[in-house]
Amino acid sequence: MTIPAGTTGEGGEWSLLQEKVQAWINDNQLSVLWQQVKLPAQILIALIVLILVLQVYSGILRTIAAVPLAPGLLELAGIVAVANFSVRKLVKSSERKKVFQTVQDRWSQFAGR
Repeated sequence: MTIPAGTTGEGGEWSLLQEKVQAWINDNQLSVLWQQVKLPAQILIALIVLILVLQVYSGILRTIAAVPLAPGLLELAGIVAVANFSVRKLVKSSERKKVFQTVQDRWSQFAGR
C-alpha cells in the first residue's frame, strides 16, 4: 500500500485516515460493531453501578455501626415494627388472607404472570 503525498509536501496519512473512517461509517459497520458490543457494554456498566452502590451502602452501614447504640436501637425498632404488623394483620384469619393475597398479587405483577 502506498500513501499519497499531501499537497504541502507532507505525508497524506491524515487524508487517508479520514477517507478510511468515512468509508467505514458509510459502510454501516458502526452499527454492526455497536450490536456486537452492546450486551457486554451493558453488563460492564451494570457491574460498575453495582460496585458503586455496594460501596456507598457499606459506607452508610459502617457509619451507622460507628454510632454508639445505633445498631441495637435500629434492631429494636425493626422488631417492634414486625411485632406491630403481625398483631394488626396476621392474628385474624381474614386479615391474614388479605395480606397473603396482596403479596401474591404483587408477586404476579412483578413476575409478569
